[in-house]
Amino acid sequence: MNDIPCLSRSKWECKKEQGLIPLDKVRSCFIGDGVGWIWDTVQSVFPGCRQALDYFHCAQRLHDFAQIHFGQNAQAREWVEQAKVRLF
Repeated sequence: MNDIPCLSRSKWECKKEQGLIPLDKVRSCFIGDGVGWIWDTVQSVFPGCRQALDYFHCAQRLHDFAQIHFGQNAQAREWVEQAKVRLF
C-alpha cells in the first residue's frame, strides 16, 4: 500500500458500477497496525470493511496493558502468555 492515491473512492465506485465487485457476496477485512490514519483511510475507502489489529501489534499492546495492570512481574508475563494463546 505504498501508493495511497490508488485507494481512491472513485476507483472503488467504478469497480462497483461495472459489477466487478458483487457487494452482496463480499465481506472485507483489513488487518493493520492500529495507526489512526490507516484506519481512517480504510474506513473512508471501504465503509463496510471490518478492521483487525495484527498479531504483533496486538501482543505488544497486551504487554503494555499487563505492565500497567500487574507491573513487571511473573503474573504479568503469565497473563500475557495466556492472552496470546486465546488470540489463536
